[in-house]
Amino acid sequence: MTSDNRWVVYSLLAMTSYAINNFLLSAVGEEAENAADANVSSIFVVWAVAGVSGLIALLVLGPRTVVAGMSGLRNIALLVVAGLLNATAMLCLSLALAADPLSAGPITAMLPLNSLFVAGMTFVFLGEKLSRRDGLGISIAVLGPVCMAAADMSGNALRGLAFGVATAAFFACSNFLRKLAVARQAQNTSVVVFLFLVIGVCSVIAIGACTFTGRGFSGLSEPRLAVFAVASGTLWVIGSGFFQLALKGLAGPASAIANTNSVGVLLLQVVFFHPSMKVLKLLGMCLCIIGVTILSVKPRPKVAAAAPEQTLSFQPINPTPLTGLSSK
Repeated sequence: MTSDNRWVVYSLLAMTSYAINNFLLSAVGEEAENAADANVSSIFVVWAVAGVSGLIALLVLGPRTVVAGMSGLRNIALLVVAGLLNATAMLCLSLALAADPLSAGPITAMLPLNSLFVAGMTFVFLGEKLSRRDGLGISIAVLGPVCMAAADMSGNALRGLAFGVATAAFFACSNFLRKLAVARQAQNTSVVVFLFLVIGVCSVIAIGACTFTGRGFSGLSEPRLAVFAVASGTLWVIGSGFFQLALKGLAGPASAIANTNSVGVLLLQVVFFHPSMKVLKLLGMCLCIIGVTILSVKPRPKVAAAAPEQTLSFQPINPTPLTGLSSK
């Protein structure tokens, strides 16, 4: 494989990492006695792993290099808010998987819908126009959650669906702020490192509060569940790294490949948990993937030979999840 096509391999590795990451979170909810407590504790562990990764990157790259790459205090402020929103999105995802662990595939399929919200916000706040192709992709993607809601009207299923939509919305707000920072000359590497550090600070606050109140890591009393949580966080960080490498190729197709991690989650659930899945829920999952793929894979714009343009592109780390964890 030529160096020009390495982005395909990186995209597949990112998709695989995100799929296993999200599956492990759903496995914690399925195996624990109290799914909600266990998944909340798990996400605190995932935050901690992200923070440690950010700290290591800060030491390797050098604090001055990372801070200089942010290009100003305003961008740093944007990243602080973006990190808090990203951490909130990850918490919502853990609650979604706790509410309906056996529907992890369809739930994670909704996480890439954050690109739909981002498209809306860039249209409203930045004046970026939506093409007919964008409108088609949005229309198809919106039908996905509708189908999944109609497939199962039970309380747990609807609660999981609602948390899934909230996860996508929080990821969208985070990604939008990161897009603004990059548009203001912030470097991608510095943005990622700052994001990890802010998420790490959230873990310190959350774990400190749990220790002070005596809650501890409730729900993760079994060692294997704690291992699942650590592995989930590690895979989320690894997937984020592979995705950044993939974006050096074709960003749109790379995003579309990474966003299909929900298929991997579903396959892993079929192998290990044998869930019964309704046709309408699977249809909704497919519509989400198709709609987001249409939004992600766009024809290259024509550039006049006499005036070559320089473009600045940015894609979020979580197709589902930090979002798949989504992207997760």
